Amino acid sequence: MNPLENDTLGRSRHLTCPLSAPATYRSGTPRNQHPAVARWHAHLRDLATAIHEISGLECSNSERLPMIQLYHVYKAYGGEQHALHDVTLTADKGDFLFITGPSGAGKTTLLKLIFCAEQATRGQLLVDGINLQRLKRSGVPYLRRKIGVVFQDFKLLGERTVFANVGLTLEVTGRPRAYIEKKVRQILRLVGLDAKENHLCCRLSGGEQQRVAIARAVAANPIIVLADEPTGNLDDEITLEILELFREINRRGTTVVLATHNRELIGKVPGAKVVILRQGQLVAAGVARQVMAQRSALEISSQGVL
Repeated sequence: MNPLENDTLGRSRHLTCPLSAPATYRSGTPRNQHPAVARWHAHLRDLATAIHEISGLECSNSERLPMIQLYHVYKAYGGEQHALHDVTLTADKGDFLFITGPSGAGKTTLLKLIFCAEQATRGQLLVDGINLQRLKRSGVPYLRRKIGVVFQDFKLLGERTVFANVGLTLEVTGRPRAYIEKKVRQILRLVGLDAKENHLCCRLSGGEQQRVAIARAVAANPIIVLADEPTGNLDDEITLEILELFREINRRGTTVVLATHNRELIGKVPGAKVVILRQGQLVAAGVARQVMAQRSALEISSQGVL
C-alpha cells in the first residue's frame, strides 16, 4: 500500500505508518532480512519524504528552492494552435524573472497558468511544490492567497478609496479590522500613497493607480508577485518608479515574475533572469543581462553589421 496521497493542494501527505517493526517473523528467517522488516523500513523512508515535502525543509542553508517549475507545458485554445508550446523553465525562491517577447508570444498565457486562471493542455506545472495539474478546484483559492497579481489595466474599484481597494484583499481572508488598518497603512507608505488613502481611485493618475494595484497585490504577503505589462501605459519616468517598487518587493524575499515587451527594463535589475518567448516557444533563458547581450549581438550579426 502506498502511504502517500495528494491532499487538496496537491501535496503529498502521510496516511498510515506502523509505530514499531513487526513483532513476529517466520521461523529461521534472520530479523534484518525478513520481508516485513524491509517493508517497514521502506515505509519509514516514505514517511520521511512526506514530512520533508510538507515542511519544505532545505537540504542546506545555501540551497535555493524552486518556486515555479514548468515541464514541457503546452496550452492550446483550439485545434493545433498552441499559445504555449513545450515550455520548460524554473524560477527559484527570491528570483526576479522577466518574461519578454512580442505581442502574442504567450506571456499573458504563461502568467494565467501560474495563477490557475487557466489550465495547461499538457505538461506539468508546480508552484511552491504544488502540482497544478492535480490541484482540486477547492484548493485554487488557497493557492491564490500565495500569489499577488498586478494587471496592466489595474482592475481597481474606481468608486472606492485607495484604502478600501488595498484592504479588500485582507478582508476576504478574514483578517481583523485592527490588523487591516495597520497593514494597509504600512503598505501605502511603501508605495508612497499614505497621504492619499482616502482618495477615490478613479481620481488618481495612471501611475498612482498602478501603485494602488501593487499595494493590493502585496497586502497579503504573497510569496510570488505576477505582473502583466505593469508599465505598458505609463511614461518613462513613472515606469522606472514602478520598476523600483517591484525591486523593493523582490529585495524583501518575494519572487517577482514580470511580463513586458520593453527590453530596456530588463537590464535595469541586476541579477534578474529572463525568459524570451516567440510564438509560444521558449527561445532563450538565463541571466538577463547575458541573454539580452547575446540576443542583441545575434540581431546585429543577422543584419550584416558584424
